[in-house]
Amino acid sequence: MKTLKLIWKNKDLRNKLLIVIAILFGIRILSGIPTPGVNRNYFKLLLAQNSTLNFFNAISGNGLSSLSIMALSITPYITASIIIQLLGVIFPQVKELQQCKTKADKRKYEWILVFSGAGFACLESLTMAIGFGRKGLLTKYKWYYVLLITVIWTIMATLTSIIGKIISVKLVGNGISLILVSNILSSYPSDSANIYEVLMKGKETYIAGLHLFFLLILITALFIFTVWLQDTEKKIPVTYSGKLQGKSTFKGVSTNTIPIKLCPGGVVPIIFASSLISFPILIAQIAGAKQNAVLKLLNSGYWFNTSKPWYTFGALIYLVLIFAFSYFYTEITMNPEEIANNIKKSGGNIAGIRAGSSTAEYLRKQMKYLIAIGSFCLCIIAIIPFIVSGLTSLSRLSFFGTSIIITVSVILETKKLILSKTQENYYMNRVKKGGLFRG
Repeated sequence: MKTLKLIWKNKDLRNKLLIVIAILFGIRILSGIPTPGVNRNYFKLLLAQNSTLNFFNAISGNGLSSLSIMALSITPYITASIIIQLLGVIFPQVKELQQCKTKADKRKYEWILVFSGAGFACLESLTMAIGFGRKGLLTKYKWYYVLLITVIWTIMATLTSIIGKIISVKLVGNGISLILVSNILSSYPSDSANIYEVLMKGKETYIAGLHLFFLLILITALFIFTVWLQDTEKKIPVTYSGKLQGKSTFKGVSTNTIPIKLCPGGVVPIIFASSLISFPILIAQIAGAKQNAVLKLLNSGYWFNTSKPWYTFGALIYLVLIFAFSYFYTEITMNPEEIANNIKKSGGNIAGIRAGSSTAEYLRKQMKYLIAIGSFCLCIIAIIPFIVSGLTSLSRLSFFGTSIIITVSVILETKKLILSKTQENYYMNRVKKGGLFRG
């Protein structure tokens, strides 16, 4: 309540937050406008058959299932940002640009992401229109309908990413993340209705009540577990002596810390794993091929099905991919050698560890240990939706899995940002009133 009061008293912050809410609400209105020339029920069966794709439907705000003009939403931008980040490993020029040493570099990099996202949006739209157009996506498979939905989906996806950037620069919070979370939250009402239909409708009162009780317990536990996972980090103390500043050397000892998060990759490893698992199935569906044993193994719709338990082996492949991508992503984003060199140049050291290569090796071991724990936790969160789906026939579960990780991380990030702004404004007002040093 105190934070809300501080926000309300801060007129500038309050107005910015209200504008952000209005923008997000406007995006949701656009998401309800149907795309002309498409069969709106086409993807519903596809999503029901493959639970992995439901994540991509959730982050698009049910754009895929409803085939609105916002069908792709912010997903092409996310794809572009991940791929460009991976390109930084291969091309030093891209990596240097990602570091954004100046504001000009940062603006340039942001526009590269926006235009790359537009390119991916065009490619995805065209692929869907051509690949699925003959199979019922389009009411009439004509070249002008293919062009129409390609243009509409590309423009709207690009516009959404630009709006996200405007929110980040001019208003409050990370605009892309806030749009992503608003899309996920918009899925809650329809998913709640789906849960009611499957688990509660037509059931005796006490049975329906038990289903609801255990479901709420599971959702609450997952949210608490995810908050812990996002906030947990190991802080490695680094001692600096004789710090050099300009031409002067200051004697004494100071201590800083290197924070290593339990889950540094966040939701990215799950996105990688989901994409890799779903890609062969999508290609087969576009090509019109029938699902064989291998494709059924990769199709999460068959996992944890008691009548065909052998297909659940595909879930093990999925979990192994999450582990692999967790290590891979951390390796490309956190360089122990670079951190160790920076510590050595600054005259610092970790207690009991020699500077240089020994420090790098120590940091690498700590990262591997923490990533193993974090990956295991990610696997728990990621696999629960498929277990629930396989046992209950629920196919839309935005309350679980990857969606929870995104929602929690963005809410925590936005909360910290708002708190810092309210505290900054509070102390500035006290300084102006001359009351800061009077207690």
